[in-house]
Amino acid sequence: MGVLIAPPPQPTRRGFAEQVLTLDELRALPGPEPLIEDTIDRRTVTVLAGPWASGKSFLALDWSLCIASGKPWQGRPVQHTGTVLYIAAEGAYGLAARMEAWSAAWRCALPEGLLVFPKPVNLTNSVAVAEVIAYVWEHRVTLVVIDTLARCMSGADENSSRDMGIAIEALYAVRHATAEESGAVLAVHHTGKDRTTVRGSSALEAGADSVWQVEASTESAQFKLGRTKRKDGPRGLPLSLKLSERSGSCIVEHSHGGMGMTGSEEVIQSHFNSHFSEYGPVAVSLLRTVTGLPETTFYRALNSLASKGLVRLEKDGRGRVAQWIGGRSP
Repeated sequence: MGVLIAPPPQPTRRGFAEQVLTLDELRALPGPEPLIEDTIDRRTVTVLAGPWASGKSFLALDWSLCIASGKPWQGRPVQHTGTVLYIAAEGAYGLAARMEAWSAAWRCALPEGLLVFPKPVNLTNSVAVAEVIAYVWEHRVTLVVIDTLARCMSGADENSSRDMGIAIEALYAVRHATAEESGAVLAVHHTGKDRTTVRGSSALEAGADSVWQVEASTESAQFKLGRTKRKDGPRGLPLSLKLSERSGSCIVEHSHGGMGMTGSEEVIQSHFNSHFSEYGPVAVSLLRTVTGLPETTFYRALNSLASKGLVRLEKDGRGRVAQWIGGRSP
């Protein structure tokens, strides 16, 4: 006989009065915790939306590989490494090539914790959703990726708030079954004809905890990634990214040139990479000394890099500190 697996947790039916929280109970609730810092939070359902062929699936796979391997994403630490279930609803052909390109480019072994289901799962079908929930619970999955949401709503109407509401409830039920009930679900979706608004019923954006949108260029492989909604915490600054050809496929990188880096900004980037790439935040005063830039020039360039989302500025016991979060070419 095989090992018996406990069934996924089922919501406990409690009366209204039993669910009312006191102030102390509210304070005891866990606050926002990232899977990838400033990118995907635990205990959330996140939507990643963008036009056709905008790079959103490459981005979703990139996040998945980082969470499964522990590799930082564009300099942002992975706070919780775990198993990822990638539901490739549009088919798995080409995924292996993308993963091998990612591995070669970042010199990182492919993680065994990335699992792929190569078919759609109908989120409006309770039996299909129950199968996913059971698998996620049994394998202690940390992140579930639905790529794409449209292919996982077979026979349903995206524009119907009722049908979209059923799909959203399914996403949260899957999220509830993740490891320690504190993983996340990422749903990849399309934008509409205007390429800026999330396609279908507004119930999707309203129901999600976080929404990222890809703004793609029609003339190059560059795209901008911005968070339009985050239920808890700041949305952060948009990132300028690009798809770079590597090993017969593409990877996601920061688009430094696309943001018009000045010579002073490139000097700061170079010193981050050459002197501080293995460390965390560095004291701003030390960074200025190492770069040798004039004070006014240095601070103007550093603040510009922070506004572009390439540098994070904070304060700690040393005073003002800076950390490069824009990644580096392999």
